[in-house]
Amino acid sequence: MAIPYRQMIFASLLMVGGVWVCEVVGFDLWLQDRLFDIHSQQWLLDRHNALLRTVFYDGPKRLLAFAALALLLVLIVTRRAQRWPRFRPAMWLLFWSMVLVPAVTTSLKNVTNVACPADLVRYEGDLPYVRVYESYPKGQYPSSRQRCFPAGHASGGFALLALFYLPLSKRRRYVLLAVGFAAGSIMGGYKMLIGHHFLSHTIATACLSWFLIHLMLAMGSAKWRNVILGIERPLERRRELHPLVQS
Repeated sequence: MAIPYRQMIFASLLMVGGVWVCEVVGFDLWLQDRLFDIHSQQWLLDRHNALLRTVFYDGPKRLLAFAALALLLVLIVTRRAQRWPRFRPAMWLLFWSMVLVPAVTTSLKNVTNVACPADLVRYEGDLPYVRVYESYPKGQYPSSRQRCFPAGHASGGFALLALFYLPLSKRRRYVLLAVGFAAGSIMGGYKMLIGHHFLSHTIATACLSWFLIHLMLAMGSAKWRNVILGIERPLERRRELHPLVQS
């Protein structure tokens, strides 16, 4: 089975398993209960704190948008010169990941109709707790569509998981993979700490991001995919195979 499809299956199974543990076993509620002070009716972090919002929400969003635009401009400007032939396929994958992962995540948020923790009766809100696969109880349907699953903000950070495919040494690839995972986790963690997401929402986004990155790989041309995976070399001598190929 081709590498992209193996990774897509892995991401799908991990998503199902992660959401099952968090929702069916109850880890979501157990963890979120510890982030909410029932006496003061406050979350661990104040969502109205301007500094925290700038550092963990507005700042990362703007930085990622700027990075995606800068990456696109570099790819366009250097197109005729064909600079960095080894890097360009992976750079295009990274760019499309930064665009499509948040876009697909946002689209899913619009249809899942899952409420944020802060809106639940359990945390002084007015909606019942409903798992992803459940319907709202009769008479308790929300007046407006809820948009909290999967985690949208974290998707921008998890899109950077595509950094793993830059043609660097094996060690550096895994460092970049950790950077992408850390970025998404920090962005998702902030939203959990202000009551906007359960852990399962962030896990689902991480798995969805990895799935979409490999879906793009699977849908691309064989030559483009093989260059990214290190199976073919564009105008350069052969280098080490990508770690996923080696495994």
